[in-house]
Amino acid sequence: MNEENKTGAFFDLDGTIVAPPSLEMRFAAHLALCGKLRASAVIRWLATAIKEGTRGLFISADACARLKAFDENKAYLAGVNQEMAQNWVTASLGDLELYPDALERLARHRSHGHAIFLVSGTLGPLARSIARRLAGDGEIGVAAIEPETLGEHWTGRTHGGAVCGAAKARAVRDLAAHHDIDLARSYAYGNSADDQWMLGAVAHATAVNPGALLTWLSRRHGWRIARWRRGATRSGFVAHDAQELFPPLGEL
Repeated sequence: MNEENKTGAFFDLDGTIVAPPSLEMRFAAHLALCGKLRASAVIRWLATAIKEGTRGLFISADACARLKAFDENKAYLAGVNQEMAQNWVTASLGDLELYPDALERLARHRSHGHAIFLVSGTLGPLARSIARRLAGDGEIGVAAIEPETLGEHWTGRTHGGAVCGAAKARAVRDLAAHHDIDLARSYAYGNSADDQWMLGAVAHATAVNPGALLTWLSRRHGWRIARWRRGATRSGFVAHDAQELFPPLGEL
């Protein structure tokens, strides 16, 4: 690997590349509308969600731990055929709205020979399906939450843990170690306060359309702030009228 290829670009997915609502929310709605969710699985999911929410009210639990527990709760997927994820992405690709500026930024990193990764709290099968389309003839690595399978179906459990909060920074460091990436030369993009650990793991961090907390953190740490506009670009993956609010890569 040459020196230029030792630079990595790490992107959050939901809210950073894909405009809201999130991929998993869209996928869950699709499963519900198609009658693919078992009532017992949904009840288990709700019970766990309520339990964690109530625990947060009465126990001084760490916010990241509560978020991790909530993100790992995939009980609603129990009994769903794992092929549903790929089939849904293929069928729904034309309805996904992608930020044109995100596509422009991906293209810039690719033109510089940087290794590109998606680090997301969404389901791994969804993230990989999007990554394959974004990569074109290239390759985009993925770190995401992995549903456990039994045969062809999901069990409603996960393995490897949720990719959220501090776990995103660990995922970035693991990817960097595996692919010989120099984080002191690398870039990261995220849109929520949950991405702060990932942003803090690299030399060049950009907060995308940040809320109040991430804006404050960005100013405190000297991270760039970018306003990426929603536009006409959807799953054709062609950048449209991108406006950069920070210097080109070669000038950083």
